[in-house]
Amino acid sequence: MSDLKDTVVIAGTNGCGKSCIFHAIRFFKSIYGNYIEKELEKWFNEFDIDNRTIQKDFIRLFQNEESDINISIGFTFQDTEKEYILSQSKIQNSSKTSLIRAASPMVPGEEEIVIPSLANDLRTQKKAIEEQNKIRNERIKQELEESFVLGRVTIQPDMNVKVLPCPTLEIAFSS
Repeated sequence: MSDLKDTVVIAGTNGCGKSCIFHAIRFFKSIYGNYIEKELEKWFNEFDIDNRTIQKDFIRLFQNEESDINISIGFTFQDTEKEYILSQSKIQNSSKTSLIRAASPMVPGEEEIVIPSLANDLRTQKKAIEEQNKIRNERIKQELEESFVLGRVTIQPDMNVKVLPCPTLEIAFSS
C-alpha cells in the first residue's frame, strides 16, 4: 500500500477506537460548522444523550468523569481546498459589506425612509466590521500556511465547553 497520497486507511481490532475517530470529526463538524439545524443535538441523540440530563449522560461516555475531555484534531488541506476556503471567506465578507451598504441612508433628496435599529447599528459599526473581516482573513491565511489547522474542544465535568476559535474550520465545516 504505497503511493496512496489521498487515501486514509483506518484499521484495527474491534473496540480499539476506529469509530471514535469519525465521531470526533463529526462532533467538530457540529461545533464548528453547525449548518444543519440542531446538528449537535442530533449528534448527542445518536449516543442516547438527553438534553435535559446532558451533563450526566455525556460524561458517562468517558472513562474518568472528573477530568476534562480534550479533543484536538489537526486538519490538512490541499491547495484547491485552501483556495475554496479563501474564496468563501471573501464571499462571507462581501455579504456583510452588502448588508452594511443596504443599511446606509439614502442619497439626499430621495424620499426618506425609517431605518430599523439593526440597520443603524450595522451602519455605525461598519469600520469595526470591516476591521474584524480583515483580521479574520489574515488569520485564515496564517492558519492555511501552517502544516495543519488545529481544532480543539474542551468539555469540563460541569459541561462548560471551550472551543478554540478557528475561522478556517468554521468555513470548512459550514460549506
